[in-house]
Amino acid sequence: MDDRYHVIRERVGPQWHRSIQPLDPSQPRLWNELSRARMSWSVTRVRARDAEEPQMSESHPSRQPDPARVARWRSEIEHLRKVVTELVMFRDDFKAFAEIVRGDARILHGASPFPARVKAWYVDSQVMRIRRLVDQGGQGGDVRSLRLVLEDMKRAAEAFNRNSIEELFDRPDSPDYDDEMRNFLVSSMWRNAGDIVNEIDRLYSKQIKDDLKTLAEASDRVKRYADKVVAHDTVEGMVDEHLRFSEISACVDVIQQIAIRYIATLTGAGYSSLSPVAQYDAFDIFRFAWMPPA
Repeated sequence: MDDRYHVIRERVGPQWHRSIQPLDPSQPRLWNELSRARMSWSVTRVRARDAEEPQMSESHPSRQPDPARVARWRSEIEHLRKVVTELVMFRDDFKAFAEIVRGDARILHGASPFPARVKAWYVDSQVMRIRRLVDQGGQGGDVRSLRLVLEDMKRAAEAFNRNSIEELFDRPDSPDYDDEMRNFLVSSMWRNAGDIVNEIDRLYSKQIKDDLKTLAEASDRVKRYADKVVAHDTVEGMVDEHLRFSEISACVDVIQQIAIRYIATLTGAGYSSLSPVAQYDAFDIFRFAWMPPA
């Protein structure tokens, strides 16, 4: 209804009668009544909306510390640490194998297709590992991925606060630090994880958002290859159906660095690399002939 009309409500017996009549601008009282009525209607509408929608206030569950949620994140990141370690290990193993092949002309220029097949096995298995780590999940809710953990951490940044780091030092297996050293370590860890920019006791969600973007960009081509070539036999395929080792390796490096950041945040364990340190020469089997002479 526009401002040229106003509603007249008058009592007729037990009922209220409403009628719409033209508004006379020469009557200021009616203009004032209309303004008050419109303001009252707006306030009522806002209150009704607020009552229906959950407010992100301090009392809202998603804006409160949530130890159970943090415990779930810690369990997930520990599982993902093993997955990413395997991803890095296979990358390192194939790199060493490729150096063996390139270092021996008999293998590199030989007629056997076996080295090429090993490369194909590596590519197919590795892109599927990466695809799982960046999976968006589905309706079942039973998918585990690095991306899903980070998205939940960004969505519920207030679930984790400085006290979540403090409690790591209260565990029975934690080293016994004096108060000064303990405060130094907690503060150092919090500077890498907390929202010190806005001085709020929560995770720094912008950092998580940036890491999610970096993860998506680094894995985009690898994921498309996994979807269109390995996981599914699509009609369109990919224009370039070959991934270079350097492309996969670069994606592995990004996943590793992001995983390291959140392993440290959630568990307090610091890593410079997730590459396992071999306690023996894992490639000594290539130092002797596998088959007897024909």
